[in-house]
Amino acid sequence: MIEAISEKTIKLLLESDKPITSKNIAIEIGMSESSVKHNMKEVRSIIAASNAKLQSLPGKGFWLEVNEEQRKKLNDIINEHSDKAYSFNYRRHYILDILFRKNADYTIQIFADDLGVGRNVIIKDLEAIEKWLGYFNIEMIRVRNKGVLIQGGEFDIRQAIIYNNTAYMNQMEMDLERPDDLDFRISRTFYNYFSKVYPKNDIYLIEDVLLNAEREMDYHFEDISFIQLMEYIVVTFQRITQGRTILENNVLNKCRISKREYDAAKHLITRCITKNQEYLVLEYHCMAAQFSLYGRYEEAVENSYLKNEVYRKYAFEFVEGLQKIIVNRTILVNDNLINDLALLFKKKKMMKSYQVINSNYLKHDIKKQLPSLYAIVLANIPSLEIALDMKFTENDITYFVMLIDNAMDDTIDEISILMITSFDTNTIKYLNNKIRRTIPNIRIEKTIDLNEIEDEDFSNYDIVLTTVLLDRDDALKISRRVDTFDLDLISKEVEKKRKIKQQIIQVEKSLFHEDLICCNFRAKRRDDVLEKGAQMLHQQGYCTDNFYNILLHNENFVSTAIGNGVAIPHGYKKEILRSGIAVIKLERPIDWDESEKVELVFVLAIDLDNPQEIYKFFSNFYVLIDDKERLEQIKLAENSKEVMAVIEDVGKIITTMEE
Repeated sequence: MIEAISEKTIKLLLESDKPITSKNIAIEIGMSESSVKHNMKEVRSIIAASNAKLQSLPGKGFWLEVNEEQRKKLNDIINEHSDKAYSFNYRRHYILDILFRKNADYTIQIFADDLGVGRNVIIKDLEAIEKWLGYFNIEMIRVRNKGVLIQGGEFDIRQAIIYNNTAYMNQMEMDLERPDDLDFRISRTFYNYFSKVYPKNDIYLIEDVLLNAEREMDYHFEDISFIQLMEYIVVTFQRITQGRTILENNVLNKCRISKREYDAAKHLITRCITKNQEYLVLEYHCMAAQFSLYGRYEEAVENSYLKNEVYRKYAFEFVEGLQKIIVNRTILVNDNLINDLALLFKKKKMMKSYQVINSNYLKHDIKKQLPSLYAIVLANIPSLEIALDMKFTENDITYFVMLIDNAMDDTIDEISILMITSFDTNTIKYLNNKIRRTIPNIRIEKTIDLNEIEDEDFSNYDIVLTTVLLDRDDALKISRRVDTFDLDLISKEVEKKRKIKQQIIQVEKSLFHEDLICCNFRAKRRDDVLEKGAQMLHQQGYCTDNFYNILLHNENFVSTAIGNGVAIPHGYKKEILRSGIAVIKLERPIDWDESEKVELVFVLAIDLDNPQEIYKFFSNFYVLIDDKERLEQIKLAENSKEVMAVIEDVGKIITTMEE
């Protein structure tokens, strides 16, 4: 196993493009300089295993000589042999796995010894895990001389088990080849996941019993439904074998099932579970409900306590709120969009562990392609979660973004033009066609001569072009030839007008202040950045000193990395005194979660009651994060004045139209 100090040192060397001294390494990774020096022999041997070389020079520091192949091999060595115990997500998965399986005789000290960390680390971990378990209605109990236990309904515990396991999927190596004889719906990713999380279970047996159930019910489950059902089946078999059977009523009792589904569920379970079958009645019903939810969901909830109109209302209000924020594109609101969202809300209400997508590639791709839309959906999810009394995962949010993007009207508004010229009709027609052929998405509404100017209102057009001398500031003068220079001039004016039309909301500078901007912040971990942002906001009177804990809790549930090196940790109302945004530009990118590096962080404190104020707040923010050029300027800024200048520049562009 590679110790944390070695892993952190090597990662730092991989990221650095210039020599770095042992003193600076110590500062970056949070260790003493003597520890770093004593550990360099171990670091050198690990690097040598990849055929790369660690070079050093007194007074200059250490650096790597490494090519791309060696870099990949070195990363593989680290991933395979690293000590992951310093990661909260790893410790959480380990602790929950113990509690779900053994649920007895595991004290704080035993957890600390197993993971090689201090008691205080485990105590803090347990506090965060206790809040997480509360989402599933599971209680954590500390029993003197016995340790930490959990208590809750069996169905709720199974949902938490599945949720915990799938959340850990990002950290797994997908190094196993998928057998060709598996059902086509079982992907290589799921095969690797199943093989490593449920190694004692036969994937072919689980596949076979589910295929038999499909034939018995005359169903064909979609890919994502098929593999989620496989996981529910294997967890059900594990828990029943351990003597943990569903004996209590749960939300699935409200689900309407058919006799065919019930019989298929009973046959599936009794084929593999032969003992104490008289206690499995609720197991049959829950399994049948799973078939119904994944196979014919609309019918399953039609007569349940979940009223469709209520969820359609929440879906419509959510989309309507997003439209008020996204000022440069139109969301085509239709029954398909609202029904898709409403059905997902209802399914999550009945099955907290349900995942509408489970593709890490798709999640990362959507974050990369649609960062601003992802950010706005992510930042507006908390109010929806409160209304629905549920929590959404990164996969859910990714699906929301995909639905909203699919419903966007990509029609680009045409720029209307008034042409003033003294040419004859045929020449006018030729020149207008020349402009249209060269510059897309414009509409030459009208052509007039000087005698008609008095009767024309220029404000009815986006651009006024004139080939004649005209003493007016609101007309763009071009030559009679309309040559390449003129066409370039018109094109720039069209682009300028288009940006103004798209960005119609003025950025409120009151949301940003120089004393809420920190440049070149040296952070080792994500939590350092959260603490810094909360500290800045607290010192300026935007929040209480407990805001950091709110940010940390939210981040441990759903990562706020939105792609392209940006994260937007945020909190609503609780612990917030007034609204504001802290901007933190990091000295170098850091690992924000298992798969995202971040270098620019916006910490949002939101204390607004009026819906219009909320929409305006996010409209302003959306304008900024949707501008890739401005974001890049912020990343390159050296101080808070330069960052503020970029933000003010966005405001000037938008304000131009107002003036």
